[in-house]
Amino acid sequence: MVQYPPELLHFWNRQGVRHTVVPPHNPECARIAMGEGPKIISPGDRMTYYLDPRAGGLPFQAGSSVDVREHRWYLDDAYLGTRKPGDKLFVDVNEGDHTIACLDDRGRMSSVHVTVKAIGKE
Repeated sequence: MVQYPPELLHFWNRQGVRHTVVPPHNPECARIAMGEGPKIISPGDRMTYYLDPRAGGLPFQAGSSVDVREHRWYLDDAYLGTRKPGDKLFVDVNEGDHTIACLDDRGRMSSVHVTVKAIGKE
């Protein structure tokens, strides 16, 4: 069975495209999870974001393989919260350079680096 990239599965799910997926991992299996961590869809790695502080924050979103049930989000090593794969977390991010990390419930992690600049300050 073909295992599609998480970002493609997320897109197909949002568009209502029918597809088959690899069945979920058996939780009784003691095998160490292999493979890549979550695929961070937003924000993009090495991007600069110009944000209005009144606009509601930067969306954090990631996709994962079918065996993942939750993502834990971090901004510069500070824990932000937990979301299901594909769900967005809106975060107020201060100006400057930041590392955003997403950890799945299998212990795999991915990260991106962004620069944030504020606009619309009074």
